[in-house]
Amino acid sequence: MKKFVLSGIMTFFFLLAPLFPMGESKTELIEQSFIIDDSAPVFLEFKKSDGDIRFGSWDKNIVQIRLKKVATARDEKKAAELLSKVKVNMNQDGNSISVEVVYPKMKIVVFGFSDHPRVDVSTEILLPSTANLSGRTDDGDIWAENIQGELKLRTDDGTINISGIRGSVSVTSEDGEITCTHIEGSIEARSDDGDIHLSGHFDWVDVRTEDGDIKIELFPGSVMERDWKIRADDGDVELYAPQDFAARIRIKTDDGHIESELPLSFSKISSDKDLSGRLNQGNHTLIIETEDGNIGLFPFR
Repeated sequence: MKKFVLSGIMTFFFLLAPLFPMGESKTELIEQSFIIDDSAPVFLEFKKSDGDIRFGSWDKNIVQIRLKKVATARDEKKAAELLSKVKVNMNQDGNSISVEVVYPKMKIVVFGFSDHPRVDVSTEILLPSTANLSGRTDDGDIWAENIQGELKLRTDDGTINISGIRGSVSVTSEDGEITCTHIEGSIEARSDDGDIHLSGHFDWVDVRTEDGDIKIELFPGSVMERDWKIRADDGDVELYAPQDFAARIRIKTDDGHIESELPLSFSKISSDKDLSGRLNQGNHTLIIETEDGNIGLFPFR
């Protein structure tokens, strides 16, 4: 019986061995620049990568894109073959630029593992500070800083870190933390599994994490232009608001406690876990909810 079990285990790992390449790596660098009209915004779309993406700005009317492809396999020949099968398509139409990483179709799936992609594609993009971005990676982190415009960023497995953004921000991580600092404008943030930390001058906030804590720091001058919603299914929520912040506030937790150091005037107290009130005669409603977590409202310092 023991021999049979041992034989089965050895066969299992033998079958999986081709799916876990070791030993040899091959690298390819790709760089391309696009001249744009600096009197109009840039529109850049980055599709489907398996690696990190970094967006930055500079004072040139050029969009510069650098990609690094790294393939790892059991031998150099196989690594070179994998590298050649991953294509990068870049196109320009006026101030609109698209970048797409195309992987070969999956050939083998065993117990949820596939033989593609096994090529990491890390990307660095420099562009004028006024730009609208859309970027996605299946497995990697995303950074962006000092950009004015509309940002839509998503990673299925990784963190998102952005700072110095002015405009509209939408960020999603299925498995990873989200950190957005010194933002001016509106923000929508989603994480299935990870903490969310936001700071800046906001006019609209819509935030949710299924498993993680939320911390939001509102800078002085933040004004609600419509209703906001903050929700943590399994985690704590901390909101830091300046003295001049105004809102109608609804706070509810299913399993946690509520703490407030802000000068709220309560209009309804259903229980110590369900409160409604007003802060500085605000008209728009701020909803804060947790299923399993504490809620804290504190002055911004």
